[in-house]
Amino acid sequence: MRFSCLLGAVSIGALLSTFPVLAQEAPQDDQDRVLSEVQVTSTRLRGTAVSDIEPEQTLTTADIEAYGVSSIEELIAELGPELASSRGRGGGDHVFLVDGVRIASFREIRSYPPEAIERMDVLPEEAALQYGYGANQQVINIVLKPDFSAWTFSLEFGGPVEGAGQRGEFDVDYLGIADGQRSSVDGEIEIDNAILESDRGLGDPLAGANSLRDESQSLEIGGSTHRGIFGNVGMTLSGDIEISEGEELLGFSEQDFLLPAASPFSTTGTDESFTRYIGVPGVLMQTSDSTDANINLTLTRDVGDWFVTSTTSLGHNTATTETDRAPDVTGFQAALNALDPTVAPTADLSPFISLSEERAERTTDTFSTNLLANGDLWEITGGWVGAGLSVDLSHASRSSETDFNGTRTTSSLDRQIAKIQGSFDFPLIVSDMDIPGFESLVANATVNASNYSDFGTLFGFDGTLSWSPVEDIRILTSYTLEEGAPSMSQLGDTLSVTPNVEIFDFVQGESVLATRISGGNDQLIADTRQVWKASVEWEPLDETDLDLRLTYTDSRIDDPIGAFPSVDAAVEAAFPNRFVRDANGDLLSVDLRPVNYVEETRRDIRWQLTFRDSFAEPETPQRGGRGEGRSPASGGNASGAPQTAPPSSSNGAERPAGGPPPSASGDARPQGGGGSPPSSGSGNARRGGGPPPSARGGGRPRGGMMGRRGPPAGGRLFVSLSHTINLEDQRVLADGFPVQDFLNGAASGLGGQPEHEVQLTSGVFYKGYGARLSANWQSATEVDTSSSVLKFSDQTSVNLRFFHSVTDQTFIGRNVEWLRGTRFSLEIDNLLDDVVTVTDNTGVIPLRYEGNRLDPVGTQVMFSVRRQF
Repeated sequence: MRFSCLLGAVSIGALLSTFPVLAQEAPQDDQDRVLSEVQVTSTRLRGTAVSDIEPEQTLTTADIEAYGVSSIEELIAELGPELASSRGRGGGDHVFLVDGVRIASFREIRSYPPEAIERMDVLPEEAALQYGYGANQQVINIVLKPDFSAWTFSLEFGGPVEGAGQRGEFDVDYLGIADGQRSSVDGEIEIDNAILESDRGLGDPLAGANSLRDESQSLEIGGSTHRGIFGNVGMTLSGDIEISEGEELLGFSEQDFLLPAASPFSTTGTDESFTRYIGVPGVLMQTSDSTDANINLTLTRDVGDWFVTSTTSLGHNTATTETDRAPDVTGFQAALNALDPTVAPTADLSPFISLSEERAERTTDTFSTNLLANGDLWEITGGWVGAGLSVDLSHASRSSETDFNGTRTTSSLDRQIAKIQGSFDFPLIVSDMDIPGFESLVANATVNASNYSDFGTLFGFDGTLSWSPVEDIRILTSYTLEEGAPSMSQLGDTLSVTPNVEIFDFVQGESVLATRISGGNDQLIADTRQVWKASVEWEPLDETDLDLRLTYTDSRIDDPIGAFPSVDAAVEAAFPNRFVRDANGDLLSVDLRPVNYVEETRRDIRWQLTFRDSFAEPETPQRGGRGEGRSPASGGNASGAPQTAPPSSSNGAERPAGGPPPSASGDARPQGGGGSPPSSGSGNARRGGGPPPSARGGGRPRGGMMGRRGPPAGGRLFVSLSHTINLEDQRVLADGFPVQDFLNGAASGLGGQPEHEVQLTSGVFYKGYGARLSANWQSATEVDTSSSVLKFSDQTSVNLRFFHSVTDQTFIGRNVEWLRGTRFSLEIDNLLDDVVTVTDNTGVIPLRYEGNRLDPVGTQVMFSVRRQF
């Protein structure tokens, strides 16, 4: 705890200090800047992210409303295919900004209603470097409306059309934004009912008491506040607590016995084997419950020409799991061997059963703090060299305890990480230079070093070059070299044993019930990742928001860390000690604890087409302006009052519509704090005197979309289509063993790696009515086993959503006033009820790959009602 307090004091103290060194390096002669430069930089959009890389996408209020979602979390999930990343170890979580400022946790904003968003910028992974992150996380910058207030209530319920597995969710949220401050509270209750094998007609009537989907319940409460303190510091404080519990049925214990030939109950005179399901005291079960609490603090301040952000997070998690182990019935077999005339093969097993249970408890405490400074260093030919300098300090401790049959096993882990990172943008060429074939050319170099208390020091480097030969074409190339440490879970989780887990044994070509062993491996070493990426983006039409993007990614990881993807001959040959089989070769148990492989290589190419447009525009366009939050009932701003023009700034300069007040030097970014924390537009645009926004990145309106701000006018149409072609996906398990080629016969997850993956998202919104269609398709694969070839068919998943938003402009809203502000939604997932079909050489579907086992939910229908006040 002393260590945590020290880290927090360092971060906050550095933020509140005068930051003299950086302030001296920044240019101070604002009065000498020429008028033309001030005029250019003042057009920079409010809340723009600090980056010389332009957004790949920008969604306006109209775009977001067309999705018909209820929260920012749902919006991100709906945009999933468009936000996909193939960089790094399968990509990372997104980096979220609010008004261009780094936040401590996505939990702070995930329940915000989408009506509060003025626009949302999606930047490529390379932009994350300026915020102290790695280049394997896309940056999502959410710019909130300056004024918004609403209570939102939503209820969702439904389930599979086959029955069983119903689920429901109730949410209540409040968000208020005004005068540079914002506050929010949110609560959520979610209940998911279980789906059992017996619900889908699978297995033996007794053995069917296995969960295909667990039963779970959760309750979450959270809140946040954002305001200015000490006159010049912006503060955001947020916290939440989530309580959840779950239950998984593991079926009845299946035990094999031998009836001796001399037994008085033998009818053949030879030894006979038979099987019994142990139904006392009942079905085996695994229960779990957890409590997760978090508190986050973000502080922001302008220091000279630098913008400084400090984020601090505290987390506490407790989790308990109780697992029934297979009962000990050796007493029954002993009675059979003793030829006891009172013990028949069908006798009551209760007197012979010895029950046992495994109980595992885990407590995790985390603390992290980050200090980030963004600003300009010195001027070169193309403009100012920008920098993002960050220091991250974190502490995590985890204690685990497992109790089985009176034997207690404990584990205690402790890790501290100190990371420093510097990211530098070099504007080499800008449009003002009038160099043919070079609208802009910007380079970025990022270096970092991380010291792990339990692992030593690891290093990383990123280099990026962004080139625009003409205004509508951008070419981005990047290279990443990074060392990565195993997580605390991979290193030190306690051993856990779960019986009766259904596993497909590719060696024998059959489904079996085996014991699964999981936990940590303290012998893991760091991996080394290298990624090359090149992308081309083209906007062919000036008046239509049409975007075409082509991306090539080449990734190689030395000493990659991972669990076993499957139980196949190659894996078992490389790690024979992880598998236990009986004399007949049947799989009894598999140890899935993580290991270091030798090497992984992946290459893919992805093209994406994105189109958004409006139609049926009214003859008199609606005024955009500040984009205040509108009450669905009134059609005005959140308070029901008519909208007014934005006020002028204190220095008499006129504020651009929807933008922040200019500073005394003419900068588009207001001076840090001074009662104007980030939500009112502080701290993200560069100082005046730099290159124009089109060269600096992020400031140029994309595809004409930025001109259509404010509430939607007319209808809205959007289409996103992407196609990923996997060129290579291979793994070397161990030295001296053949390469696993997941595109050509090796097992990875469900089948192999599909060569082609296509994703489509489309929708239309008009006069309160909306429809959305999403479809995913992947090509067929094959897996070579020791005994046969398993064929996995292609799969097409189609989801539909219909919704109606009741406003004073719709028929229902005009006639039923009390329904204004309500939205009704109907969602159908997996409309075609399509599931991968798996067959062996003889055309038989293995037990493990029956359709209802792969997808027990099937087609699901959900209905929701949402009311906003």
